[in-house]
Amino acid sequence: MFLTRFLGNVIWKTNMIVALALLLTYTAPYINPSSTWLPALAGLSYPFFLFLNIGFIIFWLVRRPIHYAFLSLAVILSGFPLLASWWAMHPFAGTPSKTKNPTLRVMSYNVRNFDLYNWSKNRESRDNMMLLIKAENPDIICFQDFYTQDDTIFNNIAVCTQELGYPYYHFENTITVKKKQIWSCYILQISAL
Repeated sequence: MFLTRFLGNVIWKTNMIVALALLLTYTAPYINPSSTWLPALAGLSYPFFLFLNIGFIIFWLVRRPIHYAFLSLAVILSGFPLLASWWAMHPFAGTPSKTKNPTLRVMSYNVRNFDLYNWSKNRESRDNMMLLIKAENPDIICFQDFYTQDDTIFNNIAVCTQELGYPYYHFENTITVKKKQIWSCYILQISAL
């Protein structure tokens, strides 16, 4: 009898600690981790504490007294917005329209100056890179080590705007190597951070 009561008290106190830990995970999206790291760490363990609380609900429903299950149930329901975004199953939202295509295809590509100095020993590597971009057909391309020269065969800005169909672009300029490039099918709005 004493051992049963003692174990029941230990399990109930463990349930309270796990319920408090689940409540702490709910604060993770609202507290900046640079000010305090504990809620961010707890936020990473949200699924663990959620399943522990579900386990405690099942335990208290099987074992008496049943009213102990309401603690974990109340804590889980208090975080329902987080649960709904984490679970991401919305049975009453309806089916998404098949005509809408909300995807945005982004490609990041280090073109190594389009093999300007023939490092790969393949004279067609620049053309192969352009064919790959055309085949992937991304909406936005982020280039690294982008080389261009306006009056030669290496006028890669003209190739990207005219042949590949990316009229909008932004780059950081050096003498000839445009180190970082962003090309898009859509109008770019560049804003300072």
